[in-house]
Amino acid sequence: MQNLDREWITIRALWLILYVMLAMCLIIANVSNDHEEVSNLDTSNVLRYTVYGMALLSFIASYRIRQLMLMVEKGGFDRFVEVIPLYHIIKDRHDGAAQAVLARFVVYSILWGSLLAAIGSYGLVLRFAINDFLSLYILAGISAAFLYILRPRKAKLIEMVAHANRMA
Repeated sequence: MQNLDREWITIRALWLILYVMLAMCLIIANVSNDHEEVSNLDTSNVLRYTVYGMALLSFIASYRIRQLMLMVEKGGFDRFVEVIPLYHIIKDRHDGAAQAVLARFVVYSILWGSLLAAIGSYGLVLRFAINDFLSLYILAGISAAFLYILRPRKAKLIEMVAHANRMA
């Protein structure tokens, strides 16, 4: 249980960093004095639609990664994260059946959280490329909302660890 608590603190700290990154995007966008209007409306719309499409794809990828991680019964998605060095660092810190579950939960949490936080940074791109403050606030708000709604849950981690221990 102590290992679980230590990894949970790691997850919460990383999730807090994602919120700080979103706040930094908003601060940087508002501190900048670059307020040129973009004259080519067609180019602006193409860029705006492209960025919103990227945001949608990031959300879909993030949601799918979260679904893969939460498939407790299957447990066959370790190959996906085994190429990530952080997985092995976390896995090597623990003994027992739950080691792979803890490592997978941390790595997947970082992956899906980073994709959700990236949605807010796409707004920063639009802010500087076409001076679109509204899209910045919309995308940052969507990103913050989904970071909160889809945040990792300790109860789910405990359930996954218990399931791994039963299967061992």
